[in-house]
Amino acid sequence: MKKILFAIAALMVSTMSFAQGFGGGFGGGQGMNMNPEDMAKRQADRLQEQLELTKVQYDSIYNYYVANAKEQAARREQMQNGGGMPAEGDMQAMMEQMQKQREAQEKKIKSFLTDDQKKKYDEIQEQRRQQRQQGGQGGFGGGFGGGRPQ
Repeated sequence: MKKILFAIAALMVSTMSFAQGFGGGFGGGQGMNMNPEDMAKRQADRLQEQLELTKVQYDSIYNYYVANAKEQAARREQMQNGGGMPAEGDMQAMMEQMQKQREAQEKKIKSFLTDDQKKKYDEIQEQRRQQRQQGGQGGFGGGFGGGRPQ
């Protein structure tokens, strides 16, 4: 039972991390209530602030995040309405699929960036990974978007 609960919690964190992309986990209850456009704006705004995007970059990333958020919402709805909870073996496959999706998302975001921006993006992503591993910001209760790198 503990394994299943842990897997469910990990799935939720992974889903929100993927949905948030650069932004991270959720807290304060606002993440689940945001529509795809608001979520995409929040993510694109954060990248704008951190990477000084051009208008074309911002618009491209925003549009990508909107499409991504809509896909995630559809997956969550399918899981809640008819899919039910996956079996333990299926959960592992789902987690692997989500990891591949996160990697694809990072690759797509980088395709919009300059070489200098890619380097900074990688640095920020690595800082966020370290924070999550240390139990710091970016998970449950860590604030929507999980804090910003210092």
